[in-house]
Amino acid sequence: PDNVSHDLLPRYIIADVHFGMKAWADETGAEYSVGIAAQRLSEASAMLISAAPYTDRAIILNLGDTLHQNDSKNMTPTSGHILDVDGRFAQAAMAAVRAHVDMIEAAKAKHKNIDVVILAGNHDPDFTQMLAIALVFKYETDDRVTVHFNPAKLWVWEFGRNMLTAHHGDKTKPDRIVMQAADVHAPIWGRTYWRYLDTGHIHQDSSKDLGGMFWESHRAITTRDAAASAFGYTGRSTMKCITLHRERGEVMRHTASIG
Repeated sequence: PDNVSHDLLPRYIIADVHFGMKAWADETGAEYSVGIAAQRLSEASAMLISAAPYTDRAIILNLGDTLHQNDSKNMTPTSGHILDVDGRFAQAAMAAVRAHVDMIEAAKAKHKNIDVVILAGNHDPDFTQMLAIALVFKYETDDRVTVHFNPAKLWVWEFGRNMLTAHHGDKTKPDRIVMQAADVHAPIWGRTYWRYLDTGHIHQDSSKDLGGMFWESHRAITTRDAAASAFGYTGRSTMKCITLHRERGEVMRHTASIG
């Protein structure tokens, strides 16, 4: 695009896709598979890209748990919980990489430059780094796409008077993440007025002002698995694009309802 805004920054927020998760509608209320995960991400991102403004730069922010399983053991890495999976690990991994490439290519029609951030979740801490590395090499000769290789749990970025922070949301509480960001990134905190923390993990929308930073937890793209259904968890699936102004903070948002 030629005529773009330099003062607006959309960020497309991908939360908890869980490629590779298997859900049976009779048990959980909705089907889920590798193919359904790819379809959900594709349709939601297409809707949001269409609605977003034309800008010089945009961020694709993946908050983690891209894959349901970290490897072919089909268990959560820390607690060892057995997972319901669809297909083989390599099948889910390939679908996740392809879905991100498709979204990045679609976004290039709307934005001149794209920053891609892939954060680790509690389901996929090792795979996340492989996904980021795959995208780094895919786009190493593309001057318009920058993939942030971020092995740390916390990601921080500065845009005008805005401080952007993101974390999967596991292992700690939002107020603790806010204090960490203020301490470790004090210069950015001091230069900014609007500060945002995006998290996933709990698969529900929630938000609160926390000591000078606005925290927001985002709904998951995935549906419920058997364990979540058994515990009585509920929720809806959405994906958001939130646009910031360089000086005025958040000025618009778009939400794609999924499923």
